[in-house]
Amino acid sequence: PHVESRVIFRGDLGRLYARTTVGADGFDQCWSVRTAEAVPPPRGGSQPNPFTRGILVGQNLAVPGATNKVANKYSFSLNERKRAEIYVDGSSELRAINVDDLHNDRTASVLVHDWSTQKIGDAWFDPSEEWKCEELQFLHYADFIADWDLIQFFFPVGRGPVKNHVPEHHEQSRPWLPT
Repeated sequence: PHVESRVIFRGDLGRLYARTTVGADGFDQCWSVRTAEAVPPPRGGSQPNPFTRGILVGQNLAVPGATNKVANKYSFSLNERKRAEIYVDGSSELRAINVDDLHNDRTASVLVHDWSTQKIGDAWFDPSEEWKCEELQFLHYADFIADWDLIQFFFPVGRGPVKNHVPEHHEQSRPWLPT
């Protein structure tokens, strides 16, 4: 089934909003959870670019799930059991994300469209009318948010050094991405 999730992280409010829809099933759920305790603001107040952790592991590879698209593949560890792979095209646009569960031998893949690093207005971070959330659920178990793959990807919470799961023979260069 086609599943779409939209996630809005409002670090300034200490809150994460999400909407998940499942195409043919008509499933539509909206929820919010407080994140301030689980995902504290970074030291110094600015979030580092999460993509600079990536190590180039392949060039001009097919983008998983996309037709006729190629990109460079970068890899970095999220934790001891999970690895992220990002696919960045020649225009430095993020095209896909894979999260590999190394322990269970599974992969979650995300195709990315309309990627932009341009400054956006504050209104973009508010759930839109398009969400049609009849009931916004407020969740109370924020302790586990820091362990979510998506949060570890974009907002790594310091847990000490993690061994990068990249074979040693791969080129150790950094992605050329806007900061």
